[in-house]
Amino acid sequence: MAVIEPFIGIIPIEELQGAEEGVFEMLHMDRDDVMDQFDDVFEDTDVKCRENLVCKGMYVSLDIEGIEGDEVRLQGGAVLVSQQLAEVLSCADELVFYAITVHGYEELSKDPENSMFDSMFYDAWGVGYAMDCHRWIKAAIDERVQACGLHVGRSWIPGEGELELNLQNEVFKILDPSQIGVEFSESGLMRPVMTISGMKGASANPDIESAGQDIVSYH
Repeated sequence: MAVIEPFIGIIPIEELQGAEEGVFEMLHMDRDDVMDQFDDVFEDTDVKCRENLVCKGMYVSLDIEGIEGDEVRLQGGAVLVSQQLAEVLSCADELVFYAITVHGYEELSKDPENSMFDSMFYDAWGVGYAMDCHRWIKAAIDERVQACGLHVGRSWIPGEGELELNLQNEVFKILDPSQIGVEFSESGLMRPVMTISGMKGASANPDIESAGQDIVSYH
């Protein structure tokens, strides 16, 4: 039985101090340039985001019961079919599935009273908060795994690099992210749009920490 207890709840927005860094990355501008040209817009959109956005996250861990060929068999009967996962999880004992989402972004970004610059900044803030929520949930998982005396591997996102996008279907079945207000359409799109899901292996074997580190990562 998996030793890592599940989590579902609010990600405190005051703990997402890295969102601002994501804004500058999205705008391809450094802080001084942003503040020189768009100080008022930056400050106004920052305040409205902190007042209106609600960030949520969750994770759940399942035992890995066996790996054969490209099949990773999990507690409860779920099977993930992926050659890449089968290889990097060969020494894993558990697989932690997670999701984060940012509620309220679309309402802010689509406000008809927005100027072109307002919309530009809201888009940047949306990505910035999603990226920072992703960092927050991964750090929370790492802390929980290590508190259980286990080692933790890197994160894997369906559709990233060579990891099959159709794994998203199984991730959603296992997680049930409707508990944090996330929907998954037949076309494979997640809503709210600022939603990220993924998985991390955990193991008593420290080799899990380096498994797959040579594979290109985009997050």
